[in-house]
Amino acid sequence: MRRIIPYIMVLALSQVAAKPTNDWNSETKLWLGRSCAGEAGIHAHDECMGIAWVYATRAQETGMSLLKLIKKYSAAVKPHEKHRRPWLFELTLDGCKPEHFPRGLKWRVHRYYWMNMLKKLDQWARGEIENPVPCANHFGGAMDTPHVQWIRIRTPLSKAFKNRFYREVRVVQGKPASSALICNSDMNGNR
Repeated sequence: MRRIIPYIMVLALSQVAAKPTNDWNSETKLWLGRSCAGEAGIHAHDECMGIAWVYATRAQETGMSLLKLIKKYSAAVKPHEKHRRPWLFELTLDGCKPEHFPRGLKWRVHRYYWMNMLKKLDQWARGEIENPVPCANHFGGAMDTPHVQWIRIRTPLSKAFKNRFYREVRVVQGKPASSALICNSDMNGNR
């Protein structure tokens, strides 16, 4: 037991205290906000923090800029001719009503959520927001089929999320990497 506690403490500190990115600017914030609004909903601030941490983790793993990774990874912000929610691309940092925002919905209410999401993203970028899904490096909807080498991350907070969060298990010499096992079985109680 004495050996396990230092490992858990190191993992917990690395997930909470670390500044998630040095690659932060207004364009990255805008696209991350748009991605969160499209992937989880404009009101899903806690889930957005999980998505942001996944993006930061993947950007670090791949060496891509955070902005490039968001545009490549997020289906919600990949432009195409018949995008279901073109208003996502019209969201701005000043909260102006998107031209194609759905009729019947009140922008005033959604603007409140949007502006709060942007504030929370700035807090996240400064390292002030704890990762709600520690160790996750992938997320997807229920319709996405998880790869065989993914372990689902479940935390009390993530049970209410629209998306599912996963950790890719890397196999080293025929054995799963120990950090994935510590993250998933010891911290989350599932394997």
